[in-house]
Amino acid sequence: MIRKPDLAVVLDDNPVPLTLHASSYHGVFDLCVEALSTEKPGYVHKDLVVKKAEYAAGGVPEYFVLHREHGNVAFCGRTPGGVYAPLPVRGSGDGRIVCSRVLPGFQFRVADLLRRPDPNAMRLDPVYSDFVLPEWTLAEQARARARRERDKATRDRDKATLKRDEAVAAARREAAARAEAEAELARLRAAAAEDRKSD
Repeated sequence: MIRKPDLAVVLDDNPVPLTLHASSYHGVFDLCVEALSTEKPGYVHKDLVVKKAEYAAGGVPEYFVLHREHGNVAFCGRTPGGVYAPLPVRGSGDGRIVCSRVLPGFQFRVADLLRRPDPNAMRLDPVYSDFVLPEWTLAEQARARARRERDKATRDRDKATLKRDEAVAAARREAAARAEAEAELARLRAAAAEDRKSD
């Protein structure tokens, strides 16, 4: 029997590539994800037991089962013995973080599967910032960098303008002092000449 997961990942280095227009895949997925249906007990058994065993036997490295209830989720990695074991979880309670081995850097808080945080909040969250909307974050960082450079250029220009204005003011003060000194010298010479005439 061929199983078709609800969602699957095929990595670039998978020996059987998945082509863009393929209607079926004849290789082994790197990650299979099932959305658990709890309408009938048989559906739960199929996803949590039957498919889990079949995907493990088929060599799928990771298997995730998603559901709106925490008790019905599973995040498994294939062991060297060919069976699934729960992936390691960091943290506890609402802070539990699952880290994929198949997709390096891909991690998520189990609680966020239900909370479904806003993408903007996720891209600013250290758990998700490396892979949620990275282009948006890079563009924002580029804008911030450009703004800092513009602000620095404005500050540099303002400093240069202030320095020039101070130099002009100093030159004017110096010219005024020189003119005053020359006027005083001229007055003293005129007074000395007047004194010589009167002698």
